[in-house]
Amino acid sequence: MVPRNDRQWQPEVDKIIQYQFVDGQVEIQNVRNFIWHTPDDYQVQWETRRYSLEDINQVDLIVSHFIPGPVAHVFMSFGFKNGEHLAFSLEVRQEKDEGFSTIGGFFRQYELALVVGDENDVIYARTNIRDEDVYIYPITMQKNEMQILFLEYLNKANRLNNQPRWYNTLVSNCTTILFDLVEYTVGRVPRDYRVVLPGLLPEYLHDYGQLAPSLTVEEWKQRNHVNPKTEHLKNGPDDLDIPFSKLIRQDIR
Repeated sequence: MVPRNDRQWQPEVDKIIQYQFVDGQVEIQNVRNFIWHTPDDYQVQWETRRYSLEDINQVDLIVSHFIPGPVAHVFMSFGFKNGEHLAFSLEVRQEKDEGFSTIGGFFRQYELALVVGDENDVIYARTNIRDEDVYIYPITMQKNEMQILFLEYLNKANRLNNQPRWYNTLVSNCTTILFDLVEYTVGRVPRDYRVVLPGLLPEYLHDYGQLAPSLTVEEWKQRNHVNPKTEHLKNGPDDLDIPFSKLIRQDIR
């Protein structure tokens, strides 16, 4: 059995991103920006957007705990000078009417998907629709490293488009592939057991100086917890006086 891109996919992982350079910017097709009402009630929106590499000014690690403990989903979000944010999330690509099984993830049951989406979608869906606990951690990187990492995510998408790959719960998951991409950008980084336990990545970042040592990990978690900032949003992230991405980053940096 070989991985494929031509199955009948669930709507949120149905599209594959395409990109090209236009007038000095990166044009990305199939950016996900769904409007969520409930886990089963949402408006499908796929958009084409353009971004300037020169305008990238921050990279954040997003940690989403869907169950208590060290198991979590992690992904990266890139910030731009105009206040926009674009998230890159490596996820299981499930077929229609297919549920998720951690055990199944060991045995080539699921293909790997790279979801590229607006934070109004990919973060709000986790905090307010799925009731996951989400945390944002700003990553210290040089500007050229942010640009290289952004391009490598796009290249990763291109490779998956041309050569589908199996998701593997242990060796090819959201965290191990994230480390692969970061290492391509900044060089070899130390790895330990926390690579396969993404809920422990904040401790990892703290140990290696990516989070300010003036705060403990628990203090970082309290400061970076997104849910208390979004719990009042009963009508979605568009029902705001300020952009959603700005709201969820209040008091973080």
